[in-house]
Amino acid sequence: MPAMTFIGNLVYVGIAVVGGLQGASGAMQLGDVQAFIQYSRQYTMPLPQLGSMANLLQSGVASAERVFSVLDVDEESVEPEPSAGPVFGRGKLEFLDVSFSYSPD
Repeated sequence: MPAMTFIGNLVYVGIAVVGGLQGASGAMQLGDVQAFIQYSRQYTMPLPQLGSMANLLQSGVASAERVFSVLDVDEESVEPEPSAGPVFGRGKLEFLDVSFSYSPD
């Protein structure tokens, strides 16, 4: 898209330079230069729009690929797999050097 804008600005500068030289020599009036600049803007306007549409199209295709990859994932089973069950053991729990109070500072 920046290249499209650059081309439009390059055309604008070319018309302004040539029109300025023609206007200074008296071969062209200022209104004619202004008309050419306006026509060039209208002519080059679709170039950035086409670049923008191509960008939107590429984003849409990438999004569609992500959506279809999510839709293609296999379903998970509803029933949980049987487990071995809980393991019970005997243990000992000790609290050493533990205090449940605020420090003075």
